[in-house]
Amino acid sequence: MRNIARYLWYWGDHKVAREFTEQAWETWQRLFGEEDQQTLLMGGGSASST
Repeated sequence: MRNIARYLWYWGDHKVAREFTEQAWETWQRLFGEEDQQTLLMGGGSASST
């Protein structure tokens, strides 16, 4: 999922990239929790949202 968001961002579709990332993060967080490694990599954890 992160690759899709990066691809969209790279090609200038920043709004869609951001919306996609937020939706993916919310879904991942709901399914696997805030402390899951992929959730944290997507920017959901305090360590990666600085």
